[in-house]
Amino acid sequence: MGISLLEAKGLYSSSGLGGTDEQQTPFSDAIGAFILCLLPFVWIVYAALFDRLGPDPAEGLQFYIGWAPTALVKELAERPYITLGFSAWLLMFPLAITSTHAMQRRLRGNWQRLHRLVYPAAVLACLHLPWQARSDLGQALIYSAIFAVLLVWRARRRTLKQRQSVMART
Repeated sequence: MGISLLEAKGLYSSSGLGGTDEQQTPFSDAIGAFILCLLPFVWIVYAALFDRLGPDPAEGLQFYIGWAPTALVKELAERPYITLGFSAWLLMFPLAITSTHAMQRRLRGNWQRLHRLVYPAAVLACLHLPWQARSDLGQALIYSAIFAVLLVWRARRRTLKQRQSVMART
């Protein structure tokens, strides 16, 4: 049912729907691909509005989008590492949205404060990986060790800069 953004972009640009090269803006292919990717969502909304999801709408939606709220609650209770991973993802989501230059300008100093969420997200990810892996901890431990080394290096660099600024003031 779903279609990836690259597939949609290829279908849209090869179909000629975007117009000729002279008529296209730099974003016309991306806009067309985005619209094509929204079609499954539009179909679900249409089916919900016109009562075409069947006798049990939750079952119909589970079929179309692949999850059910009861199954989600059950999975989270049985596998709490999923909660850690999802929490890390939720912390990273605003960072992805605000990573453009325009958002950096718009948020000014708050941008850096917001992007410090990467630290708790990385800690959650480091807890999530070995818990998820269970038997083969090698890769998870390597990632966690790399994060720990980078975190220590960054903290040490920050303390050295603070010391230098204190020394320069005196």
